Amino acid sequence: MEVLHYNLDMTPESEWKIVSAGAFARDKLLYLQEAGHFISGANYYTVRKELDSYLVKLTLSGAGILEYGGETYRLPAGSFFWIDCRAPQHYYTAPDAGQWDVLWFHFYGATADAYYQAFLSQTQGRAAASLPVDSPVSAQMSALLALAGEDGGGLGRDLDASALMTTILCGLIHGAAQQRPQPVPAVLQKVRQYLHEQYAQKITLDTLSARYNISKYHLQRSFQRYFGQSPGEYLTRLRLTRAKELLRATDLPVSEVAYRVGMENTSYFISVFRVREGATPQQYRRRWSPVA
Repeated sequence: MEVLHYNLDMTPESEWKIVSAGAFARDKLLYLQEAGHFISGANYYTVRKELDSYLVKLTLSGAGILEYGGETYRLPAGSFFWIDCRAPQHYYTAPDAGQWDVLWFHFYGATADAYYQAFLSQTQGRAAASLPVDSPVSAQMSALLALAGEDGGGLGRDLDASALMTTILCGLIHGAAQQRPQPVPAVLQKVRQYLHEQYAQKITLDTLSARYNISKYHLQRSFQRYFGQSPGEYLTRLRLTRAKELLRATDLPVSEVAYRVGMENTSYFISVFRVREGATPQQYRRRWSPVA
């Protein structure tokens, strides 16, 4: 059950729209729950947990504070947070700012968790980030608010809202990715190149650690920081990409395909393939076989 305490200290010009998405949107799409534009005063705050929703809040001017996941974030103009509202959260107008002008929206849906994890992969688990100066996200969020305020709604609005939110979320993820330190350290570039060249060999974190004289912990953390995924996940994706190429272009047995991409245990290969692709290797091959 949602736990909620708040003080909506905001100007009369502020907007708040509640949306009732249809069954199809709730089951299959990203769907909009609420959207708003709050021009908040010094006493504005929200304390919440256990709400099945994600919240994106973008600062237009002033500043806010977010307390979430054991961290405290300051949110000046151009910054945003993206949080899972099932977890405890507390956000409020920054005491030294006196005002917090924000665009925001609540959403949920079939792919919401996946987008959120993609965002966290780019921020090293941080809930807040900043957008580039030329980012279109602010205008897109204003358009989403206008869409939320349309009378009638129905499937058409649900589809439009889902498409627009997808664009916004991708923009937030790209914006977060641009904050990653550059350039990528030379040793990590070498590790990535080695994975591309030797993916068919037996490769472990110990292998990479010894080869490049870097601790396993530092390698794991640094690779995740710069490439948005662990070395193991990166290697698995390389192997599956090559496996799909072989399944489509050759008649090799599945066991041979598994061997050629470095996954000698055929049962394990089939299991991983099914989880990632939603089909067994044989089903994938039949699906992509040329039609005479």
